Amino acid sequence: MTTQDIADMMEELSIPTAYYQFKDGKVAPPFAVFYYPDNADMAADNQNYVKIPELVIELCVDDKDFRLEAEVEQLLADHGLVYDRDETWNSSERMYIITYSTSFVLTEE
Repeated sequence: MTTQDIADMMEELSIPTAYYQFKDGKVAPPFAVFYYPDNADMAADNQNYVKIPELVIELCVDDKDFRLEAEVEQLLADHGLVYDRDETWNSSERMYIITYSTSFVLTEE
């Protein structure tokens, strides 16, 4: 899977999506951002042989939306991505942030 495959996958969602942040300012919920905060590359002999980035998707909603969460979870399943899920309430922004974390083997771009 390539980073372009991930970007294309995110475009399948029924809400606005962006890499890390929206360039044109504040977007009203619901929306999702995705980014690659870390990696777990396989390495030996001073060389990274297999690149394994961590993918984080943050789904931001102002009201609890089980249907939208199911849409994100089905999207990940359809693309063969096993995920961990976490949920927090951001009181200053007055929204729920549902975080999905997964990793994948990065193939050539």
